[in-house]
Amino acid sequence: MKPQNAAVPENPAAGHIVAVGRITLRPDASRLRFFMLTLLSILQAKRAPGNIHVSTHAAGGAHFSMSAWRSDEAMRAFAQRGAHLRAMRAITALALEGEFRHWRSAKVPSWPEALARFHAEPPRQPDAHPAGNSALSPTGRVQEPAPLSG
Repeated sequence: MKPQNAAVPENPAAGHIVAVGRITLRPDASRLRFFMLTLLSILQAKRAPGNIHVSTHAAGGAHFSMSAWRSDEAMRAFAQRGAHLRAMRAITALALEGEFRHWRSAKVPSWPEALARFHAEPPRQPDAHPAGNSALSPTGRVQEPAPLSG
């Protein structure tokens, strides 16, 4: 097994990429499927080159995930394969709505800090997900990806 984060050098001047996603599950969604996809995605992230942090949080009936990455490339490489990609393909069957935000930060935020930032920023237009398909809009429509900006 290769050491975590070995392939992606850190660039402290640019800061880390923090990614926070939120979904609200459909009432009829399989909770078991959701939690299995979440667990597999967490395990994938923990082993992914360039990953600094991954965690989940539930608040207000929504499920949040937060990850931090050494680079945009590392985040996108993770998001576009494996368990995470399978989870994104299943999101329309599981979620009523969802949103995704990412930003540069000198440190990994606490959950209160991350949630404050998440709720303070309007969704990007379109609100893109690096997996190549985005989090769901309130109508359940998948929107086109947008480039990452600081």
